[in-house]
Amino acid sequence: MKKSLLVAAVFLLTTFCTAPAADQDSSLVVNGGFEDGLAAWQTTGDVRLETIYQDWHLQLYNSSQSGATSQWGKEYAERMVSSLNPDLVLIAFGQNDFWSVPADSFADNIADIVKLVRHKNPNAEFLLVSTLRFDPAYTTNSDYWNLVGEYAQKLKALTGPGVQFVDLTALSQWVYAAKKPKDCMNDPLHPNDYFARWYAQSAVAALDPVSGRALAPRRPIRLFPGKLVPTPQ
Repeated sequence: MKKSLLVAAVFLLTTFCTAPAADQDSSLVVNGGFEDGLAAWQTTGDVRLETIYQDWHLQLYNSSQSGATSQWGKEYAERMVSSLNPDLVLIAFGQNDFWSVPADSFADNIADIVKLVRHKNPNAEFLLVSTLRFDPAYTTNSDYWNLVGEYAQKLKALTGPGVQFVDLTALSQWVYAAKKPKDCMNDPLHPNDYFARWYAQSAVAALDPVSGRALAPRRPIRLFPGKLVPTPQ
């Protein structure tokens, strides 16, 4: 039977998913305060993961809300994430927080999302994705720039068993050193198609560290309790 991988809305992880029953789907949820990366995920992420895991069919469920903060994510975590009973949750907040939310409060909100989801499904796993940096020319207030960096540090500190971190904050700063921010974004805050694909490709790389290399033929995956991994070659 072909299983389905459900995506609902927060961001991804190298090992995940408690082995489902024969008639039960595995689920993946996307939750965040933006929708820019989702179109790229549908065209890039789904295809890549189907290639990696072969007979898995991916279904994307978007629980994100444009303009939402991490506080919104916490308030709606049970209704829009836990209710989907996800095995894997992708969390991407911060882009709308840095105007007013202190780093400690941001971290508490993300930690509470994890707790609320795991209250219903203790085996749920998470990928925490830090926000990309805005165009440095957008504002001369360095507090905002520094706060985005603090958010990334807080997310990294939340990692542990079943919780991984993708640092798009550092990655975007690296890209800006080689490419003008205006060439990467639709406006000072939102990525264009080019940069949106960094989201999808980074998430896929978190699920498959050898992503980007040519794949040798693989035997079908085996499911182990708490893990979804390709069988050894």
